[in-house]
Amino acid sequence: MNTKIIAIFAVIVVVVAGIGAVFMMNDSKTYRSDDDTGRLMVYGNANNDDYLDNEDIKALEDIIAGNMEKTPLSDANQDGVINEADVEWVKRMINRDAMEIYYQYAYGNERTAKTLSYPLKRIVAVGIDVTITLKAIGAVDNIVAMHGGSLDSTLFSDLLNLPKVSNSVGIADLEEVSKHNVDAVVTHDNRVFVSNESILTAAGIDVVRVATSDGLESLAGMLTLGYFLQKEDQANEYVRFCDEIISELGSKVGKGKINESERMTALSVVMDNYLSGSSSPYYAATELAGARNLADWTETTRLFPKGDEWLFDPKYDADCIIHMRSMGYGEVNKQTTWNTYSEFFKDTYTYQEGIYVIINGDMPVSIRVAYIASILYPELFGEDWGDKKNQEFVDRFVSNLSDKGYDVTKDGTFCITSDMVN
Repeated sequence: MNTKIIAIFAVIVVVVAGIGAVFMMNDSKTYRSDDDTGRLMVYGNANNDDYLDNEDIKALEDIIAGNMEKTPLSDANQDGVINEADVEWVKRMINRDAMEIYYQYAYGNERTAKTLSYPLKRIVAVGIDVTITLKAIGAVDNIVAMHGGSLDSTLFSDLLNLPKVSNSVGIADLEEVSKHNVDAVVTHDNRVFVSNESILTAAGIDVVRVATSDGLESLAGMLTLGYFLQKEDQANEYVRFCDEIISELGSKVGKGKINESERMTALSVVMDNYLSGSSSPYYAATELAGARNLADWTETTRLFPKGDEWLFDPKYDADCIIHMRSMGYGEVNKQTTWNTYSEFFKDTYTYQEGIYVIINGDMPVSIRVAYIASILYPELFGEDWGDKKNQEFVDRFVSNLSDKGYDVTKDGTFCITSDMVN
């Protein structure tokens, strides 16, 4: 049953405006997020929080009694009405019974109700950000096969020997997937990933899409995957870690926290020379970090080829250009990397008068934002805030690196600035 619903993006607006995610800062045993925007995108989450528990039963009973308005996720069995059948359905979900459940399937900007056989045990991971999220929530053992293409041998050292289902990072070939008796292929909400979805589903293989690369939306992906894979505890800890970063950003550079005349301006770059537009998650990341992004086009990206001059218009004279490039968690030749990508921007006002910086795009979104904030506002966050958050991420959520004593300041390259190269 596929019923289109309206995506809830209010949380993005609220946090970018600087109010921040609301959560309780008790010790780890008593921590409970107070977010009520429906980040756990499972039907039955009737009170819109991050958990599936008896509070949802209470919310359903209040809705049935007419004491509470229907919520977006309250129709647990998707039959169009809220009644005792939903209460019984959610009781089974709370009991973690093996059953068919409904969830909000994310595909681009659309959210659709879709079924899933709970729980997921054996999955194929397609996409770097999805794979990082699965690692962070403790689901490595659930991954039985991987997408193809190059894979960072340091960050993914625990996955290198898994079979590949394609030759590309965004593809899952039916013939290869069929060899592994999987419950689902898990991938991004972006349409460029698993473009052959209809072929897979026609063969009886579920494709599960969640947001894992789009800033605040990725928190919903973490929680939802945690539920699907019965990794709720670690997923909630990972979201707590991200929430704390977002809260600190809001408290220091959110709306009203600094004079707008003093707010840094920025442009964001992906791939070699594509500038991010206002619909891009990279644009959103710079604004979440406290910048005012100067991109005035709505397309996801806009090419700036060598010999072109549109970026020389004074309206694009940003204080900082943030260039995201994949660099992995291993050794990187900083000079070579700098020479390769800065070549496109060396004649811009920002390169000559402001800050041009290359950020490692293989980090989780929250860590990238922490690095951006420490570059834009070192006096507020400290120049090493990004390194500190990255090290905490490794120590708490990346066991194959933390077990080896991985040091982000010595063993990898996550930010390249002009003073690091000739």
